[in-house]
Amino acid sequence: MHPLLYILIAFVFAIGFILILLKYFELKQRKTLIKKLNKIGKLQKSSSPSYDYLLMIDNRTIKVRFIYMGSKRSISFNSIAHWQLHPSNKPKMINPKNFHLEKGLKLIIVYPTPTKMVKYINENEIVFVKPDELCFDYYVITSNELETIKEIV
Repeated sequence: MHPLLYILIAFVFAIGFILILLKYFELKQRKTLIKKLNKIGKLQKSSSPSYDYLLMIDNRTIKVRFIYMGSKRSISFNSIAHWQLHPSNKPKMINPKNFHLEKGLKLIIVYPTPTKMVKYINENEIVFVKPDELCFDYYVITSNELETIKEIV
């Protein structure tokens, strides 16, 4: 076998290993979030593709959607259904999966905590997203702000 082929095979295995490791850390963070949410209220897996879980607190139901940031630095909510993750070079669109069409109390949990979360008011004006204020028709919090869920309810 040619030595270049060995290098190529090693490279493919290394990339595969890194991807598996990144997925493992994402799932570990999500598992930690789920454990914390179960302490806040009763959590139930969703059958809808629009959101991940239903969280029941004091006879109120919240539709919960997770957004994993990965290595991205910030997130922007450009409109009710147009969301972007921002790295240093090219933004990545997030598919809202009709989350904006759902009725009732809705919550997006962004993890790991981004450096910046903004909402566009118009083409020239932005505001920072705050955990206790509506961002369009849903609330947005980071994984570090889970205690604010009870304030939202």
